[in-house]
Amino acid sequence: MKVSEETITINGLDLDAIIDELEQWFSFLNTVIGIMSFTLALACLGTNTPAFNALLSVIIVILAVEQQKRFYLEKVRKLRKSAKKNETADLILEGFESRHLSTIKIMLRLPMYWLGFGLLICIMISPQVFNGHPLLIEYFNL
Repeated sequence: MKVSEETITINGLDLDAIIDELEQWFSFLNTVIGIMSFTLALACLGTNTPAFNALLSVIIVILAVEQQKRFYLEKVRKLRKSAKKNETADLILEGFESRHLSTIKIMLRLPMYWLGFGLLICIMISPQVFNGHPLLIEYFNL
């Protein structure tokens, strides 16, 4: 581990580079996945079987996220691997996760993602949860 005033490096991993990678991942989730999910949700509402189409859309979105995760989170995976072997790296990982990956931080930094994906999930589960509610039948054909 190398520590200076500028950066912290653990096994060749620059902490600033890890944070930049995480910012790119969050940007991808918000702008690509969030908007795609929202668009798919609206498209599902225009069909005769919105819940089934939302299920198919959720599967597509999950596959897209999993496929892209390997391109964006390589440095985070390396840090987690280093943390298993090195106690100092483990301590830095805990601080990094609590500062950048806490539930509240993720909720606040990914509003488009949660709005789009949440709407898609709501449409998918609506027949089971809101079965026969008059507003959903009248306005959303659910």
